Amino acid sequence: MNIKGFSEIGAADGVRSIRPEGLRGGKRGGTRERESAEQVTLTQATQRLAEASRSAAENAPVDRSRVDSIRAAIAEGRYPVDPSRVAGKLLAAEIALGGRDAE
Repeated sequence: MNIKGFSEIGAADGVRSIRPEGLRGGKRGGTRERESAEQVTLTQATQRLAEASRSAAENAPVDRSRVDSIRAAIAEGRYPVDPSRVAGKLLAAEIALGGRDAE
């Protein structure tokens, strides 16, 4: 997995570790950086999830003409917004995510 600004530092038993580039364990700016200060370890499951998420985003079906027409309507002030519907959808999403009980 490539994460901009990070480099892989090793892999063992399906677990990969990365650290910010520039932390090489040597001297930097006259001081020695602690290698463990900013290190992230990704399990194979996390790596698979990240790959699936990336793949889904790249292959998501998008109706470009609909997106363009909605974008134009918003820019021209012609897109109707129903505040009650928006609020209801936000509350439903919050409840679905377990962040709040239905009242």
